[in-house]
Amino acid sequence: MPSRARPRSRTARIIALAAGGLVATTALGKTRTHEDARVTIEVPDEWRVQSRDNSLTVTSPDETAAVTTLVIPGRPWREVLAGLERDLERQIQNLKMTGEAREATVNRLPRLERPARGTVGGRSVHLRLLVLKTPTGRLLVMVGLVAEDRRAAHEALLERILGSPAPAA
Repeated sequence: MPSRARPRSRTARIIALAAGGLVATTALGKTRTHEDARVTIEVPDEWRVQSRDNSLTVTSPDETAAVTTLVIPGRPWREVLAGLERDLERQIQNLKMTGEAREATVNRLPRLERPARGTVGGRSVHLRLLVLKTPTGRLLVMVGLVAEDRRAAHEALLERILGSPAPAA
């Protein structure tokens, strides 16, 4: 097996895992709680889940869609989003932001969101980059990724996952 250079940042490693589509099945479930951030995330039963340290990656059964989350210490969220964009530029070819960053509040969690497009392994992909403020003051970074040719098949579930973070009870 050829060796690969390791991505420079932890965020880049997480994104590389999601973009690579090679995620080992470790568990299945409906709702995951990140205790440090006190946030729950909904995960479709049929999607594969990999959880490690402060990250969670869920992958569609056909490996053409994934959502990766990472909890990090609180910092200015526009700086975090800019850093995420720089990290992704090293992982995703032809990365282009397709809209401005938008602020919103969903499920009582403030979020900053930005859409993007690019190419992974020769395949066109759509991305959504999110940074959410959690009840503990930490940030939840989320990246949703779906292959262009499978977007219609996965759009509803991706929306469900990306729209699901909420304060834990």
